[in-house]
Amino acid sequence: MVTNTELLNLLEAVCVLHERGFEGVRVLPHFGGPGYWRLVIAPGEGIDDQAAFPRWDPEVGLAYSVAGQHEFADGEFGPDTTPEELADMIIAVRPEFAIEARDPSYTGWLRDLVTACRRTESVPIAFDEYSEPGGPWTISGTGTTYRRPPPQTDSA
Repeated sequence: MVTNTELLNLLEAVCVLHERGFEGVRVLPHFGGPGYWRLVIAPGEGIDDQAAFPRWDPEVGLAYSVAGQHEFADGEFGPDTTPEELADMIIAVRPEFAIEARDPSYTGWLRDLVTACRRTESVPIAFDEYSEPGGPWTISGTGTTYRRPPPQTDSA
């Protein structure tokens, strides 16, 4: 079984990509049917996180689902896999994500979100089948809402 700590490491891997200068990469965590937590990782143009119901381009995004357990990015991860190793896995299968860009508003927002989630070892949710259009993100199991991500700045 995949733990929330492991799922948060996936999100933290995107923070590592940001630290490496690839700040154009975004995340879209959500619940899909039948209740599986999912995560899409993609460059900003591959995710529309400003829409009433966020969406992504499946041709551009790298998707993960808890249904696949520890399968991710053409490999596997586990409790001992670090966010740095996960970031390396992402770039290995999606080298096009390794484009230098600056988006400090988003990178700060994501770092704050991951920190908030780590406090309770809970995962973020952008939407699920019962979400209100344009509503805030939530932190699972806590009743806590979290502000939506800032728009992409597109500064390279």
